[in-house]
Amino acid sequence: MVFFGRSGAAAGAGVTVASLDSAMARRTCTASVASDHTWSCTQTLADSGYTWTAQVGDGPVSGPIDFIVNTGKYPAPTIDHLPSPTNDAKPILTGTVSSALVDCGFYLEITENGKAICIVNPITSTNWACPLSQNLADGPHMLSADVDHPDGDEATPSGNPNAFVVKTAIARPTLNAVPTPTSVSTVPFSGTGEPGAALTVAQGAEIVCQAAVSPGGAWSCAAAKPLVPARFCLVALGLRPPRRADARHGRAGARGGCS
Repeated sequence: MVFFGRSGAAAGAGVTVASLDSAMARRTCTASVASDHTWSCTQTLADSGYTWTAQVGDGPVSGPIDFIVNTGKYPAPTIDHLPSPTNDAKPILTGTVSSALVDCGFYLEITENGKAICIVNPITSTNWACPLSQNLADGPHMLSADVDHPDGDEATPSGNPNAFVVKTAIARPTLNAVPTPTSVSTVPFSGTGEPGAALTVAQGAEIVCQAAVSPGGAWSCAAAKPLVPARFCLVALGLRPPRRADARHGRAGARGGCS
């Protein structure tokens, strides 16, 4: 398998390509950025599904790209990546499958640690969807999919890995003390909280200000309007980030013949 790309880095800069299979086994190859800013390297991979990323030097890692290696009769299916972390403990899993496996008596199995957690039977479209029947526990998860014959024998290798974290609760935020008494009517507030959480500073039922917690875990906001002279008792309330809308569930699928 040849991996290639372009980089704005200087010629000679090192590039590391990493591929992960459904068991999260990591393979790498390295390259150098050429004078025309292209690079390429090669890995020998067995039939399966993979996710690969590239990194130039100590820079940021690229977004993951899924792919399938197939030299046999039926290619592995793919499974779409879930946002991570996610507060949806019972997501609808989605992905794709070869048209040669549609309406032919096969079934698709999504597994975690070797245990089936969702089954699509029958396979009626090249785009599959499988709603979980039970909530996933908070914490890290790694899912993959494969297609089996009616007797349970594997028809395809496992597809690409889908690694994500379920987080249905967030850490309690903190609110730094404000000097009191103060003559400042538009008081700045600050504290710490769960990265990515939406935070509200409130006085009773009245919202004083709102902020998003930074990736580093800090937040700050100022009162939206001047506070009148009075005694205040303020609280900081943290809310989970909203679930990401997913339009994939309505996509059309194709049908194919059996072979």
